Amino acid sequence: MAVQIDSLTHIYMKGTAFEKKALDNINLTIEDGEFVGIIGHTGSGKSTLVQHLKGILKPTFGSVCIGGKEANVKNSVGILFQNPEHQLFEDTVYEDIAYGLKNKGMDKGLIDEKVKEIAKILGIGDEILKSSPLELSWGEKKLAAMAGVLVLEPEILVLDEPGAGLDARGRDAIFNIVQNLYKRKNLTVILVSHCMKDVVKFVNRVIVLDKGQIKMDGPKKEIFNCMEELKKMGIDVPEMVYFMKSLKSFIPDLKDDVFTVRDAKEEIKKILKLKSFGGEKV
Repeated sequence: MAVQIDSLTHIYMKGTAFEKKALDNINLTIEDGEFVGIIGHTGSGKSTLVQHLKGILKPTFGSVCIGGKEANVKNSVGILFQNPEHQLFEDTVYEDIAYGLKNKGMDKGLIDEKVKEIAKILGIGDEILKSSPLELSWGEKKLAAMAGVLVLEPEILVLDEPGAGLDARGRDAIFNIVQNLYKRKNLTVILVSHCMKDVVKFVNRVIVLDKGQIKMDGPKKEIFNCMEELKKMGIDVPEMVYFMKSLKSFIPDLKDDVFTVRDAKEEIKKILKLKSFGGEKV
């Protein structure tokens, strides 16, 4: 299910003294099965943009279409918001996960089956299902909110700062789940994040927003090699980019479009091996 955005402009409080243009003439296509990262400094328009995909916000000008139809709250887009407490409001976790299915008029037996199935996938045990969301840890709340989104089987999954408030272990758990679903179900995933480690590790394409406009859009290797441009927009470049570019000054044959520790290790080992075979000292 493709996303098509044409000439999207969004103005908050239009016609008042507090008028603010959050998005300015956005043109964007996201194809089925893409894993896209949207990055930008605070206030660049990231959250405003993704809320249009679900029809939570309406364009001031322009259009947003999902699968050829105007974006609306009933479409097949699921959004996991940065704060899971904004999505948890029932007495128990089970009821929260079941909420969207009940609204669809689904049979009670089928609801129970689907809730337990998604709970199993996310590692949510019976004890948590019976608990109040208020009793959960932050990481458990994230999983409960995610379950409520995924149980509806969205074709497009939007993750707004999914790692916020989580330690490395919790963040890895969330992303492992997302990556497995992405591969198994051919989901389209849109990741909004300030954490460049997450962006470089998982996405294939990066869209850079600045002051409500798309400034850059392309493969992650291409985008993160534009270090100076990103820094001017207040965007941190992954530490590994700096490291590999510095190392390249000593080892010219080294590929510097490497962004993860694992890939950097393999590249360095490969170069050292080649140098050894060639009789060179490194």
